[in-house]
Amino acid sequence: MNDVTDTPSLRMSWIQLTSIASLSAESVVLCKPDTKPWFVLGWDVDWYLDAKATYDAQKEKCKVAHDIVNHFDNKGKTGPREDHVVLLTHDYFFADEAKASIFRDVVAELQMLGYTIGTLDQYPLKQ
Repeated sequence: MNDVTDTPSLRMSWIQLTSIASLSAESVVLCKPDTKPWFVLGWDVDWYLDAKATYDAQKEKCKVAHDIVNHFDNKGKTGPREDHVVLLTHDYFFADEAKASIFRDVVAELQMLGYTIGTLDQYPLKQ
């Protein structure tokens, strides 16, 4: 398994940039482990839920599944793997059964549509 370092976009405000092209992964990672391999992964879909709000689970499931399918259908998709989509979720999604069930239903919906679901430790990284 590879160690993965997440670099959320909020950290971008900590550094001065003249252009996004000049940004290197090392300039964003504050505590890079020197003794282990590390990888910087971005995400294609950021699934955002207000931690305090309640949601119509069916509508939310359909919205997220639609966003993910749109990323696969996007002919201009770029990134390390054009045939994979990384979905960013947040720990508070699993704070109660109602929110966790939305995630479960998104996974089930995508599987019914023929997509294979995996975790980042299974992501086919380029070495």
